[in-house]
Amino acid sequence: MLEKLHRTLEDYYNKSQVPLNRLSKKVLELSDFFNSNKKNELNYGDNIDYRLAYLYYFYPINVYKYLTILNYYKNDLKECKTFLDVGAGPLTFYSSLCLLNFHSDRLYSIDRSKEFMDLGKSVINQLSPYFSKKIFYGTPDHKVDLINFGNVFAEIAENELISFLSNYLRYLREDESFIIILEPGTKRSFKNILTIKEYLSERGFNLINDCPSAICWRKEDWCHENIFFPRSELIINIENQNKMNNRYINFTYLIMKRGDIRHKNRNFKRVISNLIKQKGIYRIEVCSPDGILRYELLKRDINDVNGELLKISRGDIIEIEGFELKGDIRRLTKNSVVKIIKKWRLYEDSQD
Repeated sequence: MLEKLHRTLEDYYNKSQVPLNRLSKKVLELSDFFNSNKKNELNYGDNIDYRLAYLYYFYPINVYKYLTILNYYKNDLKECKTFLDVGAGPLTFYSSLCLLNFHSDRLYSIDRSKEFMDLGKSVINQLSPYFSKKIFYGTPDHKVDLINFGNVFAEIAENELISFLSNYLRYLREDESFIIILEPGTKRSFKNILTIKEYLSERGFNLINDCPSAICWRKEDWCHENIFFPRSELIINIENQNKMNNRYINFTYLIMKRGDIRHKNRNFKRVISNLIKQKGIYRIEVCSPDGILRYELLKRDINDVNGELLKISRGDIIEIEGFELKGDIRRLTKNSVVKIIKKWRLYEDSQD
């Protein structure tokens, strides 16, 4: 999936006249803007240099975030046919739907910059001319199954979050419909997502995220995803110029559903750390209905059953049976059982 997008963007770039050093400079400027706490107005979608910098660098990164989310929740979202993307940019969300061959009828897009959307639509047209014909600019003329907000709330003042969100709820079907919110993996974004989650919960929406706790154990800190990103040669060349590094990418997200969520059992453990490897020992941290728990496995005790711990990645859903309590650490024994119930990542890093 991602390889197909990388090839398409590489072909685009090879036909362009954009010098690599100029492109990498604009990428760095955009990165500084995205990471700044003081949000000065920058309509980067209206500037051709910034549009191309976004397309060749940030666009595939954000597409990959959506690919991970949509692939993981494909069974929950499989009945969605009509979509609205708010702050669509270069149609990142729809690019992901296209790469996943997601069946859809009508795709509405809203963004301040038509040129930005046109740029993304030209890429989608290369991926699938049939899919690109389903994309329309502007607000829907009837109710939709799903509304997506991608990196929108990071650029909105905290006191305007709810009013902005509520402006679009009228386009959502009154039953069996979804909201997806994708944001940077920062404390501010996580706080925003918790605020929005509370607001939607009070209005009959249910949490779809595979989160085992109704009340976040990390509320005073922050919870975010961290996944390996398979970079293209072009992205690596850009990073060699500006010294950036997105071999791993962070983000936070929220999926809420208006309607029933039958069979959503939350009695599970979700891995919230990378596998920590120390001399003679392996450790992980999980979120569970009982709080944040820490497990460790001594190298000398590894066998075929508990050894599944070594295959675990951040974000996986797991089951662990049997341990000895050592202070606040749960130490696995030779009789412990570790099962990976559901994988989160699309790609694993061989050097993980």
